[in-house]
Amino acid sequence: MKGKLSILLVLVMLATLALQVWGATPPPPPPPQPVPVASFTVSPAAPVVNQSVQFADTSTNSPTSWAWTFGDGTSSTLRNPAHTYTAAGTFSVTLKAGNTRGSGTVTKSVVVKAVAPAAAFTYAPTAPTTGQTVTFTDTSTNAPTSWAWTFGDGGISTVKNPTHVYATAGTFTVTLKATNARGAGILTKSVVVKTLAPVASFSFSPVALVIGQSVMFTDTSTNTPTAWAWTFGDGSTSTVKSPTHAYATAGTFIVTLKATNAGGTSTLSKTIT
Repeated sequence: MKGKLSILLVLVMLATLALQVWGATPPPPPPPQPVPVASFTVSPAAPVVNQSVQFADTSTNSPTSWAWTFGDGTSSTLRNPAHTYTAAGTFSVTLKAGNTRGSGTVTKSVVVKAVAPAAAFTYAPTAPTTGQTVTFTDTSTNAPTSWAWTFGDGGISTVKNPTHVYATAGTFTVTLKATNARGAGILTKSVVVKTLAPVASFSFSPVALVIGQSVMFTDTSTNTPTAWAWTFGDGSTSTVKSPTHAYATAGTFIVTLKATNAGGTSTLSKTIT
């Protein structure tokens, strides 16, 4: 009896197994992966020129590839790129998010605003002298679009990188006002202009000495001397710019001019016979 029960139990188990193998409905296949629904965020929401903007992908349905265009001619294939705009304006940013089933696209407008300039400039040479051309170079940041210069001697300019010549020595206050659509920045610097020392020079007439005849000495020094010291070689002197002198005796005389201004002194000697 026991053997019959064992055989019956085995037959029931085999039948149950057969039903599971051949008669059961197979499980349904997994649903196909859906196409991504593209989405992203922008931070900061109100960026300014030259500020890094972070784009974050928030697309659903598991995208595996990303194609960004930032509206200024640049692009990226990173999932979460950063981008810097160098000009103000409204830019159309598009994200195309894809996977094996297809792709989804979304476009947003990003408004980039200008920042008021931070005025800055350099000038060369840094120790200019009277009559020398000084070049001023704008180094302001945040993209100014107009410039207003005052040079401290009454001169002005609206050129980005002007040049200026100082006719007199002194300390001059130079101001740059750099402006764009967002505002203006102002910077002031002191420019010290020095006087060039004279280069002594003179002529005399007549060139041949005649006893008792007046000789005219004419100062032709450059760099604007303000004082003159003459010695005529016979013990006589003068501080006039262009003096006359008569020699009482014949001979060869060494005439010396010392021309002076705030920048220094220059001396020249000539022989008169």
